[in-house]
Amino acid sequence: MDRSTRRRKIASVFLFIIGLSILMYPHVAQYINNLHATQLVTAYFAEGPETGGDGTGGGAGGSGGPGGDIDFSDSDIFGSIVIPKLALELPIFTGPTAENLERGIAHVEGTSLPVGGASTHSVLAGHHGRVTNEWFTNIDQLTEGDLFYIRTKEQFLTYKVISLKVIDPEDNSDLLIVPDRDLVTLYTCTPSRLQRVIVTGERLLNDSWT
Repeated sequence: MDRSTRRRKIASVFLFIIGLSILMYPHVAQYINNLHATQLVTAYFAEGPETGGDGTGGGAGGSGGPGGDIDFSDSDIFGSIVIPKLALELPIFTGPTAENLERGIAHVEGTSLPVGGASTHSVLAGHHGRVTNEWFTNIDQLTEGDLFYIRTKEQFLTYKVISLKVIDPEDNSDLLIVPDRDLVTLYTCTPSRLQRVIVTGERLLNDSWT
C-alpha cells in the first residue's frame, strides 16, 4: 500500500468517526441529561421533609394566597413531575430561569404552586426539541384520560389530562384559575417556536399510582 492510499484510508476512517460522533451526540447528551435529572430527583427525595407551607395551593398572581408564605430561591427543587406514558420523571424548579429550564421543568411565576387545592391552576414549563434533552418535547402525544403525577415530600397528586391545545404565546385564557377546580397545565413551544402546546390535567381526588 503506497503512502497516498494509506492517507486516504486514514482520512476516510477519521471522517467516519466524526460523522458517527455527530450522529450519536444527541442520544448521548439526552441520556446524560436524563440521568442527571433522575439524580437530582433522587437526591431531593432522599433528604428530610421540607418545613413550612400548609399543603394548599397558591393563587395565580403572586404570594397573596394559600401557600404564599412559602419562600423558595430560584434554584430550589420543589418536587417532580412523573409522566408514565412518556417514561419521564423530571425535577420541578421554583424559578423559570434559563438554568432551571436546562435542568428540568420550571414552575411559571404568577401561577399557583403545584400543591393542589380548589381554585388553583399551576403552569409548568419545559423545553421542546432541544438536542441535549427531551423534557416536554413529546407532551403532544398525551391524550385525554392519560395520567401524570406531581410528587413532593409531603404530597402525591394525580392529574388526568382533560385537554391538549395549541395557542398563541400571548393567549393566557386557558391558563387562568377556574373556580373550585384543581388544574395543572404543562406548557412548551411548538417546533416552529411560534406557538405553544399546552396540556391541561385536572386532579383526581382519589390520588393513586396507577
